[in-house]
Amino acid sequence: MRLQAAIDTSSRGELELPSHIINKNDGLEYEVNEVGMDAFYGCKYLKSTGLAGNTSITILSWECYDGCTALTSTGLEDNASITTILGTAFADCTDLQMTGLARNKTLTSLGGYTFWRCPHIKSTGLDGNTSVSTIGALAFNGCFDLGTESTKTANARDLVINQPMHGDKPVGLVLGTHPDPEVSDGNVFSGTAFTSLYLLCDKSLLTITDNALEGSAITRIFVNSSWLGTEEFSNGGRTYRISDGTLVIMDPLQSVSAARTTGTSDGATAIVCTSRSAVVEIVDSGGVRLASREISIDETAPPQRSALDIPSGSGLSPSADRLSAHLISSGPFAYPTDVDRRLPYNTVEAAERSCELPAVSYTVAFDGNGATAGATPSTTMVYDVPSRLTMNGFSWAHRAFAGWTSEKDGTGPGFADGQSVTNLTDVQDATVTLYAKWTSTISIALEVRSQEADAGTLLPGAGYVISRDRDVSRRDLWVTGLFVDPEKKTEATWPQMSGVDGEVRLYGLPMGTFYLLNSSAPAGYQDSAKATSIAIDEDGGIIVDDKPYTPTTPDSISVAVAFGRAPRLPGTGAATADGLRAAGVAAAALSAAVPVGLLLVGRARRAG
Repeated sequence: MRLQAAIDTSSRGELELPSHIINKNDGLEYEVNEVGMDAFYGCKYLKSTGLAGNTSITILSWECYDGCTALTSTGLEDNASITTILGTAFADCTDLQMTGLARNKTLTSLGGYTFWRCPHIKSTGLDGNTSVSTIGALAFNGCFDLGTESTKTANARDLVINQPMHGDKPVGLVLGTHPDPEVSDGNVFSGTAFTSLYLLCDKSLLTITDNALEGSAITRIFVNSSWLGTEEFSNGGRTYRISDGTLVIMDPLQSVSAARTTGTSDGATAIVCTSRSAVVEIVDSGGVRLASREISIDETAPPQRSALDIPSGSGLSPSADRLSAHLISSGPFAYPTDVDRRLPYNTVEAAERSCELPAVSYTVAFDGNGATAGATPSTTMVYDVPSRLTMNGFSWAHRAFAGWTSEKDGTGPGFADGQSVTNLTDVQDATVTLYAKWTSTISIALEVRSQEADAGTLLPGAGYVISRDRDVSRRDLWVTGLFVDPEKKTEATWPQMSGVDGEVRLYGLPMGTFYLLNSSAPAGYQDSAKATSIAIDEDGGIIVDDKPYTPTTPDSISVAVAFGRAPRLPGTGAATADGLRAAGVAAAALSAAVPVGLLLVGRARRAG
């Protein structure tokens, strides 16, 4: 039930408000829960509001005590039921000394013009209040004594607005609005003597009109750490800036960041931003102290950045870590430094600040190691993070890519193309070079024709070896990995014997220098003692017996070996090859020329 005007404006003395009234229309009793609009408007002799101790009233409507010039107190300090003041409730109460908000725990909404033109109020009471979450336009406009004197909880000139709470939960703060669209917003503290505003609400929970501070003398705003990252704030025609000290974030240790030191696995630099001088300590996620430094700054200037070196050998891991910074001090820090300390609004403890220190990062570069074309882009990798190697983009004629190796000569650890790798180094900004490995794709076919020196007849039964040395007896240098079929399924064994067509065919001769050696002659013929040299270069060029060779069939070599008949010695019949060699008889020549170029090294002599 709303309580409307019930006394004459000339009434004097203390007011007592009923908790229940009887409705004269229906005769029923109702609880009084609202002081209605203009209920005691202009009662200039009224000494009290009747709100102290009242437990039923929850709402004070418009102008309900407007113009009660004899009131010195609102009674709100001893009221535990009122939650809402709609506006102008105590306007023009010219003798009002206190708002009662410092002790009130239930009021949440302070409407526009609530204390308009109450010139003798000494304190808003907001510095001791955490229930008020809405402060309307012009709520304290024209309260000229506000801010002129220190109170029990605030220094002179300091306006304190706390973080509103609902129980133990922070709630939003609305500052400067008015529910009546015909009433202009803002000008909440116009005409007061406040020069500093301690706006302690979390920034994310603050709603403030653009002109809430218009008309006030507030030149500095102090805010809490929720404003970190804010560089400036504009309101009421002023811009408050971190850079000029008109916007102050009350946080002694405002930030920390860290970066690794190039060329080390365990060195770093931490950058701390502080607004107060103190000893700063840096610890890792395991609590190990990595660095400590006493920082001295100009505390009247904006926050300053300082570097702390975390030296190599400090115990820092190359893995990613979380670093924390602490200020070591003898007590809390005041804002500004030269004021009377008033907990909790202008004095704060230093909070811990943390940052992520990235793991060591490094570059993996790729060297073509002789490649003639293409490129493989470098890549950045992070310690402990598996990453795939860049796919090979190099190419080299007559070679196939066979992976990467950490050493140019191919002796280091090897990696497949696109392989996932980890921790190739633990040094920050290092460059790890991987070298391409190549295998030759050169595969030359070799045709050896065994022929009689005089007639050119093809001879079966001649034995051959391909070796890396001219000495046929060096079995350890006989070449492996050659094949007797074009499909390269059947590996050649030594010696290889010429067939009925007089030929030996071999496949898969790679890059390198080789020697075609005759290991045995056809029956009735003497061995060839000459080694035919065959050199195949990296581009597939062929040199036979120190002369360039042009294949008639691509990627193939054709050579002929001529055999002279074995001589007959007196009384012995046909000479044996072993006997000829023992006697110093010259062996058949081996030539890389076509058959018409066969060289006859020796003919058998006839006896007598």
